[in-house]
Amino acid sequence: MLKRTFVFCLFALITYGITAQKPGDKVLSVFVDEYGHQWFGTDSGLLLKNADVYKAYFTMPDIPGTVNDIEHQVTPEGPVMWIGTKSGIIRVNYSSDAITSGTFYTAGTTKFLSDIINGITFDNKNAGFFTTPSGIGIFAKDIWSYITKITDIDKNRFTAAKAKGDTIYLGTNGEGVARMVKTVDGYSGASSFVNPWSALAGNNITCIFIDSKGNQWYGTDKGISRHSKMDAKEGWDFSLTDQLPNQYITCISEDKFGNIWIGTRGGLVKLSPYLSVAATYTESNGLPSGSINDIFIEKDGSIWIGTDLGAAHFIGSAISNIRTSDYTKDFINF
Repeated sequence: MLKRTFVFCLFALITYGITAQKPGDKVLSVFVDEYGHQWFGTDSGLLLKNADVYKAYFTMPDIPGTVNDIEHQVTPEGPVMWIGTKSGIIRVNYSSDAITSGTFYTAGTTKFLSDIINGITFDNKNAGFFTTPSGIGIFAKDIWSYITKITDIDKNRFTAAKAKGDTIYLGTNGEGVARMVKTVDGYSGASSFVNPWSALAGNNITCIFIDSKGNQWYGTDKGISRHSKMDAKEGWDFSLTDQLPNQYITCISEDKFGNIWIGTRGGLVKLSPYLSVAATYTESNGLPSGSINDIFIEKDGSIWIGTDLGAAHFIGSAISNIRTSDYTKDFINF
């Protein structure tokens, strides 16, 4: 029923050409699809940029506004985006120029204990993991399930998720990192990384990233740490705190040259492959805001940055900005 309702509303709004409410200025997530189009998740809906054509989604009062995370999934039926919001999950199918259909899931339809979705990841079997303030939601083989306890971490606020092969790394607020490993019967809690038993910069995990060499990067509210092994006490080979413009880490990514890009609440940091600080970018360098929320690196090496005041696009050393709330007339709301 939910899917039918969403598709009907989509058709009706396209038919009558309802003028969009403006998307928000705060860009919390960025995704570039296989067509080369940009999707910006904002604090008031989702904005699609297709060359010079813009379309807004989910900005109506009765549809979830704040988009916290966007994750791509390849399915036999075609490409899918999973959109985590403050009010539930939206699974959408899309074409080369628009969203074509979608399903809206809430705590009532998934049996989750919270509608707030902080992070999304998919494992090597295409099972989805959704972090919420009250536990972990799992979507596998069209079945929803939910867990609140992993090893000794019970009913803690889960903040981030990242899959690598058969292992899922889950960030928490105050209890470090929980790690789940695939077993014959499913997933089981394997271990947790927590300070002082590990060398995490802090126990409030804000983001997780796995680089091209398999190293785990953990952003916290006190800096960033890298872990290169599976053992909780070994393999902590790098951390960065004092050289950051702000110790609160919001996002981490890697470009094709092996540089690590780190978003903070005070600016953007570029680490060389040798882990030295190569550059720091703030408003003085052309960013719309020094408060960074997300990083997406395209295949051509250009970089999209989501900030508190719109998006920035790095092409080489040149920076161009998009104020997402400016696009209020040239598209319709779905």
